[in-house]
This record gives sequence, C-alpha cells and structure tokens, in this order.
Amino acid sequence: MLLLICWARAPGRTTSTLLAFAFRTIRRTLDRIACEHLTPTQKLDRLAQAAASIAHAEAVLGTRLASMCPAFSSLYHRDAGAFLTAIGARCMCLAGSTYVQDAVLCPAAVCGNGIREGTEQCDDGNLVAGVGCSPSCTVEP
Repeated sequence: MLLLICWARAPGRTTSTLLAFAFRTIRRTLDRIACEHLTPTQKLDRLAQAAASIAHAEAVLGTRLASMCPAFSSLYHRDAGAFLTAIGARCMCLAGSTYVQDAVLCPAAVCGNGIREGTEQCDDGNLVAGVGCSPSCTVEP
C-alpha cells in the first residue's frame, strides 16, 4: 500500500495542488500586468514575485511529499524538490501561453529532465539508450 501511495497518489495530489496554485498565481499576475500601466522593469518584478511564491509552494509541497513518500527518490530517480521545481517551471509557461508574455515564462526544453516538452517524443528522465527513449528524446524502436 505504501508503494502505491508513493507511486501514484501522493505525487499526483501534490502535483495537482502545485499546478492549481501556479496557474492561479501566474494568471492573476498576468491579468494585473495587462490592466495596469507598468514599466517593463515593474512587469518583470511582478513576474519575479509570482515565481518566488511558486518556489515557496514547491518547497513546502516538496517537504510534504518527501515525508509522505520516503522512497520517492528511488522510485522517481530524483528528489521530490527537483521533481516539483521542474513541474513549477512548466506551469509558468503553460499558464502564460495565452498571453504575449509566454516567451518570458517558458524555459527551454531539456531532454533528460523527465518531462516531455517541446518537440520531444519522450523523456524518461535519463540519457541512457536502449530503454525505449533515446538520449535525444526520440522513441526507440
């Protein structure tokens, strides 16, 4: 039962909580930026504040996830904090994708980070060939 909680329930719930918080935070920030007369520096400051709020949530949720699932690192080949940081970075991009500011918010795709993004066909979180997903993030025959 503990393995099931670590494998699906705890990470899924934690990720859903982070996604909802990050989406809400970024949307509110971008809505405020769109409605106020701000300088570019002020806009970047607002985005930095939103990113700091999301980073704080990642840290709190990472600690909670690690306590609920002590085996997280061995199951996912990364610690809970790194997992949630990667999710948080993609949240900012996804939430802002309907705004002009998406070029500021979207990190470049990184093959091997365990998140399928951009033109990647797969991303299994490693750069090892022969396991179904190549080191260039294409599906292996």
